[in-house]
Amino acid sequence: MDLVIRGGTVVAPSGPFVGDIGIAGGRIAALGGAGVIDRGAREIDATGMYVVPGGVDPHVHTALKSGGTRTLDNFLESTRAAAYGGTTTIVDFAIPDNASNQTPRAAFEQKLDAIAGQATVDVALHACVTGVNDESVHDLRSLLRSGLPTLKMFSIYRGDFMLEPSEIHECLKEVEAANGLALIHCESPHIVEPLIREFGNNGQTDVRFHALSRPPAAELDMVQTIIEMLRITGAMGYVVHVSTPEAAKAILRARRDGVRVWAETCPQYVFLEESVYEAAHGELYVCSPPLRDDSRRAELWQLVLGGHIDVWGSDHCAYSTDQKTAAAGDFRRIPNGLPGVETRCPLLFSKGVSRGLLDLADFVQLTATNPARFAGLYPRKGVILPGSDADIVVYDPEARATLSGSGLHMTTDYTPFDGIEVEGCPRTVLSRGRVVVDEGKFVGSAGHGQFIPGQSPKPPFSRPRTYVHHKQGSKAGSGSTRTIGQ
Repeated sequence: MDLVIRGGTVVAPSGPFVGDIGIAGGRIAALGGAGVIDRGAREIDATGMYVVPGGVDPHVHTALKSGGTRTLDNFLESTRAAAYGGTTTIVDFAIPDNASNQTPRAAFEQKLDAIAGQATVDVALHACVTGVNDESVHDLRSLLRSGLPTLKMFSIYRGDFMLEPSEIHECLKEVEAANGLALIHCESPHIVEPLIREFGNNGQTDVRFHALSRPPAAELDMVQTIIEMLRITGAMGYVVHVSTPEAAKAILRARRDGVRVWAETCPQYVFLEESVYEAAHGELYVCSPPLRDDSRRAELWQLVLGGHIDVWGSDHCAYSTDQKTAAAGDFRRIPNGLPGVETRCPLLFSKGVSRGLLDLADFVQLTATNPARFAGLYPRKGVILPGSDADIVVYDPEARATLSGSGLHMTTDYTPFDGIEVEGCPRTVLSRGRVVVDEGKFVGSAGHGQFIPGQSPKPPFSRPRTYVHHKQGSKAGSGSTRTIGQ
């Protein structure tokens, strides 16, 4: 073996076991009980640690141009930050630049060029369409069948990314024909745009009006519209960054009714809430959809714990405080998006696993296996099985860290989760058998990461989760068991 990880609690599809993982040629070659696998050229002692598949972040924006502003990172920087946070595959977006009439294929090729020689862990891509015409539909058909089986569409951001409902419907038919998967940003322009105009005309442009201009009804309205389009076309759909329990429940009801639709949420929607827009520097928290009130935030977290949210993404956008504050007095001009590729997994581990609210198998499903299935990367990614890529993270459940902009590695000077203490941190991270984070220090290199083409998506089977609730300060493995979300 090139490398053997010994003595950790390995989270495999059949269940966790204490044992060893043998790695050869960048792949997982063997799994076994303690001491069963022959000695490796290098060995990692994972005694007392959790050994999980490398995270797959399905929602990362690297070098995103939006509204005249560009996020700050390149693929070296976004993938390095991902590795620090226990993510070994990011899925970015090949979004055409409408200002230059860029085609979907040209956007894809531009992203490939940007990935090559920069990425430190692997990268997959979602195709994107920002306008429907003969050329874009031709590109879409080709891309869906040649390594980009997922298509991102926006129902908002007129002039930049937005598709009209009729255009979304046309693209959904192409997605269904290719056995692909549609990802949709769901906010209704007929609700949002009049509110933005009204607030602007009244001089109500401070940051608190960002959330007021994009109410929960705007998300739910578009989610229900997309559900009916999916019902009619038969396509598979995935609603990104679900921010309200109302939308999540509508998706759940539709799936129970036979519609092939699933939900993603992000840490900001369950660990932050909209009162930050009233505080100093509320512009740092501007994202779309916006953060919601505390009762919605709490209910959405319960839906995550109950197994009714399918994917945990980041929606990473690395803007700086300077970029955010430059237009602090006018919410319409503040760049939308929050940095989060590095904090995505540690936050869920700390708030879920370490507190006994989420078991390790469910953590893996949300952060690795399900995202890999939706992106068409499973079983190469997102699972610990012989033959899968040796993308592996060794978590130290006792490690603690306090999140801060200066202490993280994303290409920005702040984190919206500043001051939050996390319990349980990635100690060692492997990408295709190569150690890229060693004892918390980055040892990877630009160019190791590769573009990974996707195959047909394999959506997961969803079920309610049972979790063990522990009293504060108790260790995992004790407490009472109950099922929630039913």
